[in-house]
Amino acid sequence: MFKVIILPRAQKQIIKEADWYYDKSPKSEGRFLNSIDTAIDILSINPFFAIRYKNVRAYVLNNFPYIIFFHVEESKRVVKIISIVHTSKKPSKTRMKGE
Repeated sequence: MFKVIILPRAQKQIIKEADWYYDKSPKSEGRFLNSIDTAIDILSINPFFAIRYKNVRAYVLNNFPYIIFFHVEESKRVVKIISIVHTSKKPSKTRMKGE
Protein backbone atom coordinates (compact mmCIF):
# COMPACT_ATOMS: atom_id res chain seq x y z
CA MET A 1 0.00 0.00 0.00
CA PHE A 2 1.04 3.56 -0.71
CA LYS A 3 0.47 6.50 1.60
CA VAL A 4 -1.53 9.21 -0.19
CA ILE A 5 -0.76 12.84 0.64
CA ILE A 6 -2.95 15.63 -0.68
CA LEU A 7 -0.82 18.73 -1.14
CA PRO A 8 -2.28 22.11 -0.05
CA ARG A 9 -3.05 23.26 -3.60
CA ALA A 10 -5.09 20.12 -4.26
CA GLN A 11 -6.83 20.43 -0.88
CA LYS A 12 -7.96 23.94 -1.80
CA GLN A 13 -9.18 22.74 -5.18
CA ILE A 14 -11.18 19.90 -3.60
CA ILE A 15 -12.79 22.29 -1.12
CA LYS A 16 -13.61 24.80 -3.87
CA GLU A 17 -15.22 22.16 -6.09
CA ALA A 18 -17.07 20.53 -3.17
CA ASP A 19 -18.49 23.93 -2.23
CA TRP A 20 -19.63 24.45 -5.82
CA TYR A 21 -21.40 21.08 -5.79
CA TYR A 22 -22.93 21.83 -2.37
CA ASP A 23 -24.45 25.03 -3.76
CA LYS A 24 -26.07 22.92 -6.50
CA SER A 25 -27.09 20.07 -4.20
CA PRO A 26 -25.74 18.73 -0.89
CA LYS A 27 -26.15 15.21 -2.29
CA SER A 28 -23.92 16.12 -5.24
CA GLU A 29 -21.26 17.36 -2.85
CA GLY A 30 -21.39 14.04 -1.00
CA ARG A 31 -21.10 12.06 -4.24
CA PHE A 32 -18.16 14.23 -5.34
CA LEU A 33 -16.31 13.73 -2.05
CA ASN A 34 -17.05 9.98 -2.15
CA SER A 35 -15.57 9.88 -5.65
CA ILE A 36 -12.42 11.61 -4.34
CA ASP A 37 -12.21 9.10 -1.46
CA THR A 38 -12.57 6.19 -3.91
CA ALA A 39 -9.79 7.65 -6.08
CA ILE A 40 -7.53 7.94 -3.03
CA ASP A 41 -8.24 4.30 -2.13
CA ILE A 42 -7.41 3.22 -5.69
CA LEU A 43 -4.18 5.26 -5.76
CA SER A 44 -3.11 3.78 -2.43
CA ILE A 45 -3.32 0.29 -3.95
CA ASN A 46 -2.07 0.94 -7.49
CA PRO A 47 -0.84 4.43 -8.40
CA PHE A 48 0.80 3.48 -11.70
CA PHE A 49 -1.52 5.29 -14.09
CA ALA A 50 -0.46 7.07 -17.28
CA ILE A 51 2.32 9.61 -17.07
CA ARG A 52 1.07 12.91 -18.51
CA TYR A 53 4.06 15.19 -18.05
CA LYS A 54 7.55 14.21 -16.94
CA ASN A 55 6.95 12.37 -13.66
CA VAL A 56 3.35 13.50 -13.15
CA ARG A 57 0.63 10.87 -13.53
CA ALA A 58 -3.09 11.32 -14.01
CA TYR A 59 -6.21 9.58 -12.79
CA VAL A 60 -9.60 10.46 -14.28
CA LEU A 61 -12.25 10.74 -11.60
CA ASN A 62 -15.26 8.47 -12.08
CA ASN A 63 -18.64 10.16 -12.56
CA PHE A 64 -17.19 13.68 -12.38
CA PRO A 65 -15.27 15.70 -14.99
CA TYR A 66 -11.95 15.96 -13.15
CA ILE A 67 -8.41 14.69 -13.51
CA ILE A 68 -6.26 14.11 -10.45
CA PHE A 69 -2.59 14.85 -11.10
CA PHE A 70 -0.13 13.14 -8.81
CA HIS A 71 3.47 12.07 -8.35
CA VAL A 72 4.59 8.64 -7.12
CA GLU A 73 7.65 8.28 -4.90
CA GLU A 74 7.97 4.55 -5.36
CA SER A 75 10.95 4.08 -3.01
CA LYS A 76 9.03 5.79 -0.17
CA ARG A 77 5.68 4.23 -1.18
CA VAL A 78 4.09 7.67 -1.26
CA VAL A 79 1.61 9.24 -3.67
CA LYS A 80 1.44 13.04 -3.63
CA ILE A 81 -1.72 14.53 -5.12
CA ILE A 82 -0.61 17.77 -6.76
CA SER A 83 -3.75 19.12 -8.37
CA ILE A 84 -7.32 18.38 -9.36
CA VAL A 85 -8.42 19.96 -12.63
CA HIS A 86 -11.79 20.15 -14.36
CA THR A 87 -11.53 18.44 -17.75
CA SER A 88 -13.09 21.37 -19.60
CA LYS A 89 -10.14 23.62 -18.71
CA LYS A 90 -7.74 24.57 -21.47
CA PRO A 91 -4.90 22.06 -21.95
CA SER A 92 -2.34 24.64 -20.82
CA LYS A 93 -4.11 24.74 -17.47
CA THR A 94 -3.87 20.98 -17.03
CA ARG A 95 -0.13 20.81 -17.67
CA MET A 96 1.77 20.17 -14.51
CA LYS A 97 5.35 21.14 -13.96
CA GLY A 98 6.18 18.46 -11.38
CA GLU A 99 5.50 20.57 -8.30
